[in-house]
Amino acid sequence: MTVGERYIVPRPDGIHLVGSTTERAGFEAVTTAEGQALLRAFGEALLPGLKELEPLQGWADLRPGLKGQHPLLGPVPGVKGLFVAAGHYRNGLCLAPLTGEIIAALLVKEPPPVPVEPWLPK
Repeated sequence: MTVGERYIVPRPDGIHLVGSTTERAGFEAVTTAEGQALLRAFGEALLPGLKELEPLQGWADLRPGLKGQHPLLGPVPGVKGLFVAAGHYRNGLCLAPLTGEIIAALLVKEPPPVPVEPWLPK
């Protein structure tokens, strides 16, 4: 179940994963009390039975992104043989198959499956 950037994932073992928050934290992967409170309120609003339970654990991870709305994909200018596929932010898993196809095509000098001009490193 997804609402905006938040979601609840029921797992086969009975655990419900409630996520997620986005915070600018530099390179420190830590949970915050504010983020945990937001997720708890979200989960309890959709599944009131969660009020009776205590969270088992929390975790934080880093999702590197760039200033634009897209990642960088393609050859790095001035460095022969170096390609980059980075900055996918929260969409890395979703974009991985297409990113792989794009980079593979560029490596063998074939046309990529979609236009990549906006994503090329400059």
